[in-house]
Amino acid sequence: NTLIQKRISYKKVFFTMLLTLFLLLVSYSYVVASTTFAISDMKTKNLKISTLQTDIAELELEYASQLEKVSLENAPYYKLHEVEKVSYISLDTQTK
Repeated sequence: NTLIQKRISYKKVFFTMLLTLFLLLVSYSYVVASTTFAISDMKTKNLKISTLQTDIAELELEYASQLEKVSLENAPYYKLHEVEKVSYISLDTQTK
């Protein structure tokens, strides 16, 4: 009777260990896969950021070149006018 109980006990331990090993392998696979995808996603985002930085630099260059074209004489052509009354907003002032 005790020999049968020991065999059943060993079987339970063996299957518990197999189940634990399986769960550990699944967990490890998940961690490795999520890390790999996160790195891949970060590379894609870094590429997009560098592309945006290049676009911004080009726009800044174009802005600087266009800024030289604007003068007081041709400002109306660009529908620009001088501001007559300057107002600032602050937290302490109530708006009307």
